[in-house]
Amino acid sequence: MWQRMKVLGSPSFLLSNMIIGLTVTDPRFYLPPRKTETEIPSSAENLRYQLPTDLSRSPIWDAQIRHIVSNSCVSTNTIDKFMDAASISDPHFNKDAVAKIPILLIQKPTEASLGLNYRIDIIIPSRWAMAFWIALITQSPLVGGLRQTKLIIFESLGTYVPDINDPDTPAYMRGASKRKKILTNISFAKPKS
Repeated sequence: MWQRMKVLGSPSFLLSNMIIGLTVTDPRFYLPPRKTETEIPSSAENLRYQLPTDLSRSPIWDAQIRHIVSNSCVSTNTIDKFMDAASISDPHFNKDAVAKIPILLIQKPTEASLGLNYRIDIIIPSRWAMAFWIALITQSPLVGGLRQTKLIIFESLGTYVPDINDPDTPAYMRGASKRKKILTNISFAKPKS
């Protein structure tokens, strides 16, 4: 399944709101020696009718497994020392010793069907954020946190996400009231001109 998905040029080729459960190995063991450009394949097949129905199955749903995986995260310094001593291409390298991490990929669509503003959220167990962050930025995808996501959604006029609430809803009123209080305090803290 993953081999078929690798040829996609955009998350827009996936089904809307698709959840994919995967178990991956520690990405720090497979980092390139330097930052690389992402290769975009020239053709992408439509996978809508070829994917299995139980893609959302993942060990990440089990709290006990999440706890075990979170505690199995070793420091990047320890990994670097290990990598200096051994090579992955070495036949004596024990791939079973590398931590296996359950993750979820969630495809987030937009209202427009242009293939723009699609994204894939990655949900990982705690303590693994930096390991995945390092692996992602060395492979050149567009990575961002909540602040960048809110700005992109605001600039594309997307009001379809939970972070941006529809007007006249209680959540919007609470957020607007909180924002008003913050901006009022900032304004009155400045001297009058």
